[in-house]
Parts: sequence; C-alpha cells; structure tokens
Amino acid sequence: EHSLSISATDPYSDFNDSLLLDLADEGTPTISIKNLYIDEFDQGAFILSSQLDDPIDFRIEWDTPKDLEGDPFEGKIMARRVVATGAVNGELAYDALPPLGPGNIVTVPARRAVKIWLNVDAHGGSPGKYRSTVRAFPVLGNLDPISASLEIEVVDLKMPKEFPLSLCVWDYVPNRWFPSNTDAVMKDMRDHGVNVFPRPGCEPKGEVDQQGRLQMDWSPLETELKRIGEGSVLLFHFHEPPIKHPETIDPEVKTRYQEQYLTALRDYLADRGRSYDSYAFYPIDEPGYAYGGRIPVLRETATMLHQVDPKFRVYTNPVMALAWKDFQSVAPDIGVWAPNMRLVTGAIVGDPRMSSILSTGDPVWSYECLAQVRSLSPLRYNRAYPWRAKFFGLSGIGLWTHCTTNTDPWLKGEGINDEFTLVYPGETTIPSVRWEALRDGMEDIAALEILADRVHKAEGLSGLDEPIARAKATIRRGLSEVSELSDEAFIESRDYLRQGRRRIWHAPTDVDLYHRLREEIVQRTLKLPVERP
Repeated sequence: EHSLSISATDPYSDFNDSLLLDLADEGTPTISIKNLYIDEFDQGAFILSSQLDDPIDFRIEWDTPKDLEGDPFEGKIMARRVVATGAVNGELAYDALPPLGPGNIVTVPARRAVKIWLNVDAHGGSPGKYRSTVRAFPVLGNLDPISASLEIEVVDLKMPKEFPLSLCVWDYVPNRWFPSNTDAVMKDMRDHGVNVFPRPGCEPKGEVDQQGRLQMDWSPLETELKRIGEGSVLLFHFHEPPIKHPETIDPEVKTRYQEQYLTALRDYLADRGRSYDSYAFYPIDEPGYAYGGRIPVLRETATMLHQVDPKFRVYTNPVMALAWKDFQSVAPDIGVWAPNMRLVTGAIVGDPRMSSILSTGDPVWSYECLAQVRSLSPLRYNRAYPWRAKFFGLSGIGLWTHCTTNTDPWLKGEGINDEFTLVYPGETTIPSVRWEALRDGMEDIAALEILADRVHKAEGLSGLDEPIARAKATIRRGLSEVSELSDEAFIESRDYLRQGRRRIWHAPTDVDLYHRLREEIVQRTLKLPVERP
C-alpha cells in the first residue's frame, strides 16, 4: 500500500539511494525554504523512494506558490536531481545537479531512492509566505501520485547586486568543456558572484612593422571585455608584453616598445571606462613553489610595469613555502594579494608575512587549490570559505577551478588532481553541490554585511542599544563558529584521502548551524533601521 513515498530533507543532508522510506504515519511532509532575501538563490530538497521491484518513472510538477491573499511567487523554481559521481578515494559523491529537463521526468530504480533539489530564484519576488504542493505522478500503472507541501518565505530584505567579496574561479571560458553557449555559462558565474577573470591570451598583440612603428591588434581584448562585462576585474597573464619584432633588437629599443605597448594598453582601457582597480597583471603563479625560482620573474615584471606607470597593479597568489627573504623582495611591488588560505591562517599566530600583507591597505583575497574536494564537506569547505575569508578581514576569495581540466568531471578521476572542477559539462553548466554551497556562503556574507551596515547606521540612536549589542554578537559569533567549523577542511592535509577513513564531512548539527545563523541575521537586521532618521 505504501510502496512509494516522498520526504522533505535538507539539501545538504547526507543521502543514500538505498534508503527506503515509509511515511504512512508521518502525515504530509513539508519542503521549507525560509529567510530567503529578495534577489537571492536558495534551495529545498526531497527524497522519492520506491519499494517496487521494477524501476518507475515520475513526473514532478508543482503549482505556482501563492500567499494567503492569492498573490503568486514571482521568482523561479527548477527541479534538479542529485547524481552520484566517483571520487578519487573510491567513495560515491552525491555532487552533480543536472536539471530534470523537459517534462520534469525522473526515474527511481527498483527498491531505491532519488534526491531532488528545488532551486529557488527570488529575483523579482516580493516579501511574503508562499505555499504550494509538489506532486510526483507515476507515469505508468495505477499508482496514486504522492505529494509534499512547499513553503517559501521571502523576507523584506534584498541581496545586493554585487556581493561584498570578490570571487575568482579560473574559468578560462570558452574552453574544451564549454566551447559555445558562453553567454549562459558567464551568466551562471555572475549569478554565483564571480567577478575576477584571469585571461591568458586576451592581451592585445603587438608587432613592429617595417617602418619601426608598433602596431596593436586589439581584437582579443575587445572580445574579452565584452564577455566579462562591467564591474569585473581582468587579470592579464603575461610577464612581458607580447610584441613581435626582429629577432635581433637592441635591449633599449625593446624597452621603448614595451613602454609604448603598456601605455597604449592603459589608455585603451581608460577610454572604455576601466580604471586601475578594474585590472591587474598576473605574471607568475603561486610564488613560493620551485624553491623561489619564480620570484625573479615576478620582480622583473613588476619593475618593468612600475617604470611605465607606478599605478599599475601586480597580482600575486603566494603559497606557504614563500621564503621571508623572497617575500620582502617583492612585497613593495604588489597591489593585489591572494595568498592561499593555509598561509592566511598563519595570521592567527602572527605570521610576519600575513601581518605585513594585511597592513598594506591593498586588496587582500585568498585562493584555494586543494585536491580531492569531493571528499570534503560542501558546508565545511565551500560554504564556509566566504565566512573564513571575512573572519580574517579579506575582501575576496578564489577557488581552482570552475571548469579548467582535461579530465571529464563526470567520470571518476585517476589521480588526486582530477576533481577540482566546480561544475559539470552539459549544454551549459551543470552545477555541483559544492558550487551551490559556495554561492550560499557568498550570500551569507552579503546578509552579514547588510546587518553590519545597519549596526553602523544605528550607532548612537536612542533605544537601540540592546538590538545593536545582539546584532554585534551574532556577527562575532557567526564568524567564529563557522571558521572553527571549517578548520579541519582547510588546515588538515587531505591530498591523499583513503576510502572509508579520510572523508571530512559535516554532521546534522552543522546543517542546523547555518539555518540558525541565517534566522538570527534576518531577525537582527529587521530590528534595526534602514537609514538614520
């Protein structure tokens, strides 16, 4: 009688497709999405299970959610199936989130279960509590449909258009996995907060003609500027201007051509509304590796750039192995820092490199490039990453990589470096649970910044001492609790995880922590005025 069942679950709760449910005595389950800001993305989830001896196809559908007055939820809802992919350590990772596609048809295997995410997009929505019903109709046979209630609560708060933290994911789109449909791929990245774009090969190509004049081909840069759009930061990947000139050329003449090139590049960008803070030069990767062998190139490039224009910014992403002497030699020339998070964590114990970096007043981001990330909790690693950055006072984060790989992300990797990618290839991007968790963390910090802004504006106003104190406590405690939650994922060496014993995951209480913090942030924010009277 109860061979089919539906049960609400948290999107980040553990899932096992052999879990079979009997909800006969539990009433109608409710898929609940609370504390959703206007213009925010979020998700709910449910599990469909079947005790039948044969596979069964379901069609998933829902009515437009409405509030008590009958007004519709004006956002969007998309159903996605949680699909297991292989992890290098031999375990399954329920990580990929392909959409159900036309008809919202999903197959539940015999005596198995599937987990469905409901992605909710509140852009254009209005505050309110909206209700609907999600129904799963067996496509064949005489079985009755099963259903779950859906509740979406949109609060009277709005996500900013741009997140407080910058985000870089080294996407290099278009690439092997996304050679076309790049507009949709770029939109998805922007929806996740990506606004920093390293771009090897986008720089204009220079050539010295027979008359000794420097000719510039601006087409690669023009194409890239259109692709990444306004409000973005472009990172140029070269250590000297790409100028084609005679094989034998006097060094002083070569220097003059380089100066002409860089001056023309600066002016071209300025003419298109791009100030110095909208681009930087990224001459080498990860200084500190190769026993400091990359440091001379970084130093030489920075010197060349600043001889042309001291306002040019040089970006660098140092690793823990960066020697103190090498750090001192390049530090004065760096305009954007992005140390890896293990180096950032040294700030807790007074690492002099981090003390110096954090005192410069320059933008300080971070980056991550850890292997075997499918064996890491998306809550303790991906979602916690923006919280951890905020805890250390950073203004941006980076994560290798969106989709830059020669390995098919859908297949189990052969080595520890084969599962970095945050998305899976399809007609457009197929998100991972980790990719969605990263956006959740970016939105968490945006909500925290809204609260902090209201605290700042309310300081000194009569009658608000207690709400201000509670808001400050929520901010302080939230940053501390999530950073502590993330310590193991960010600090432990996990590059050689083993099946069954080296999976750093989260507990149900960790899931609850984020819900509690978002609830507190909403309540504290609504008790403070938007502006000073």
